[in-house]
Order: sequence, then C-alpha cells, then structure tokens
Amino acid sequence: MYMNVGEVQKEQSQPTLTRPTYHDFAKAFVDRIGCGRWEVTPYITHVIPAAFVKALGEKASEWVAVEAMKPIFKTYAKSE
Repeated sequence: MYMNVGEVQKEQSQPTLTRPTYHDFAKAFVDRIGCGRWEVTPYITHVIPAAFVKALGEKASEWVAVEAMKPIFKTYAKSE
C-alpha cells in the first residue's frame, strides 16, 4: 500500500479544512485500509493537490515533493 500524505497540524494547533489534526488524519487513513486500492490519499482535501502533482509526471512530482520537504528538513536541522 502506498499512502499520499499532506500537511497535518500539531494537536494544539487549530485544524483547517486542508490541514487536519494528526488524529483526524490517522483516523482517515485507518478508515481507508482494506479499501482495495494500492494507493490511497486518506484525507479528502489532499486528493486534489495529489491528483494535480501526479498529472505533472514523475520528475515534476519528485521536484514538488523535495521542495515541500525542504522547510521540514531545515526545522529538523535547527533542532539538533
């Protein structure tokens, strides 16, 4: 199984339509297990961006993923 993910909020943060809490996201993921598909995008508002990125092709998708992860890597590096 492959899971497409999007950004989630920390529990103490205010969730939004496009950024669920990690609890809501995990529940949506567990609800999709056994749905019969190999690839799932568990949270409904992550489906549209995932479909758009997938339509760009593999190289563009990789670039989008790398760019999206850069701020996370920078935050992690600062905490070490």
